[in-house]
Amino acid sequence: MADSKSGNAFDFKLFSNLMKFTNKYRAVFIGVALVAILLSVFAAARPYLVKETINEYIVNKDANG
Repeated sequence: MADSKSGNAFDFKLFSNLMKFTNKYRAVFIGVALVAILLSVFAAARPYLVKETINEYIVNKDANG
């Protein structure tokens, strides 16, 4: 452990060791990773959707929208 580099954002050796333990659950692991990525995209889109809702429907008092 003394030869490991400090400050790396991603450690490929550690990740490959982790993947050895997930062989049995590889499909679930990949599915969870993809869902996490999708959730981060939707989380980034949320402020834009709130802005559009306020500007287009609430300010204009459009009850149908």
